[in-house]
Amino acid sequence: MKQATKLCLAVVVVFQWISGGWLGVMVQDLTPELAARHGLRIETGVMVTRVQFNSPAMRGGVQEGDVVVSVNGKQIPDSETLKQVVTRLAPGKPIDLVVLREGGEKTLQIVLGEIPRDAV
Repeated sequence: MKQATKLCLAVVVVFQWISGGWLGVMVQDLTPELAARHGLRIETGVMVTRVQFNSPAMRGGVQEGDVVVSVNGKQIPDSETLKQVVTRLAPGKPIDLVVLREGGEKTLQIVLGEIPRDAV
């Protein structure tokens, strides 16, 4: 009985992930060392390491090297928080994504997409 319950829970988690919003970026947590290497004065946030082609992030102007600091006013201290915030929003929902780029703060308006089925 316990195995069936665990299997069912895994299916629910995957379904929620598929049905949530999607940005289309690969990221890494900003560490003090990474921040120093890039000349940043902050030590928390999420650095964009790759923007997927034709993704909502690409269409919204996100660039590799951007540091995501907030989504709709919610601070983003790490990649897990970014994932949770984005996947809890509906595809098609516009968001305000605040990034640090070239020493300044920039607000990007992005319309979230739906995660591609082949990405699961």
